[in-house]
Amino acid sequence: MLTTVIERYLQYLSSEGRSSKTLTKYEFCFDLLQKVAAKHRIAARISDIGLGIVDSYRSMRAAGDDKLRPAKAKTIYADTVIVRQLVNFSISRGMIAEDPLKNLKIKKPKRTTQPCWTRAEVDRILAVAKPPYDLPLIFLAETGARVGEAKWLTWDDVDLARRLVHIRPKEGWKPKSGDERAIPMSDRLLETMCTEKPVGRWVFAPGPGARSSPAGQQLCERRLLKYLKQILKPLGLRGHVHTFRHSFISFAAYEGVSERVLRTWIGHVSRETLDWYFHLADAQSHAAMQRLSQAGTRTVASK
Repeated sequence: MLTTVIERYLQYLSSEGRSSKTLTKYEFCFDLLQKVAAKHRIAARISDIGLGIVDSYRSMRAAGDDKLRPAKAKTIYADTVIVRQLVNFSISRGMIAEDPLKNLKIKKPKRTTQPCWTRAEVDRILAVAKPPYDLPLIFLAETGARVGEAKWLTWDDVDLARRLVHIRPKEGWKPKSGDERAIPMSDRLLETMCTEKPVGRWVFAPGPGARSSPAGQQLCERRLLKYLKQILKPLGLRGHVHTFRHSFISFAAYEGVSERVLRTWIGHVSRETLDWYFHLADAQSHAAMQRLSQAGTRTVASK
């Protein structure tokens, strides 16, 4: 039965240490998959999840309905991969002998252009940021960390004496890339951290407007994004919380930080992903060409 395969696969993912956020995403996808299968009035077996069902699922996600907004190509691609993984799991566990998706071709969508702030623009953003959101924004700007890593950062992860921030798994959560790493603190981040007085376990508090709760509640990513948007609008900038990661990687690469060192800071992402994060601003591009031109002129003059 399809429901049995889904249950076993989710149990497997949980045993592998997948985060609750990831499991929720998979559960949502499988709920929609079962609705599509029921709509086609097929037997609820994993062997019935063929190309027709996948096509219907993708069409449904693209069109949306009264309860769901139309999904972006990236989301539809990710959902298709999840369905493929479910079928692969059933094959590996001997639940079915033949692959009903053997002719499935999953075309990866083109990446959309992402905003990237210059270092000067990042400084402008941080200059107007107010507590309690200034600290997490400074952390993201100075480390290139993901917002989820900021949310799960505890004071035990902060080593002021050695100027290090440790990104490491917690119960119920682990970094997206699965690795444990240490990020050196910049002067600005160290100075900011030293002025903070720990309240509870988590470094970053949820901020005003959150429902009353015991001390130590985690940072709310949605509220942080909302606050950032309020800052960006009067500055005439566009972007989101993850833009700090793009900007940090671009700035570090331009300033000559080696790829090996950069990977230890941001997590061991693939070369393709690292290239995607690296944006060369127009001003930096022109400056690099000017230096190259001047070097060529000096070479000609010396002959």
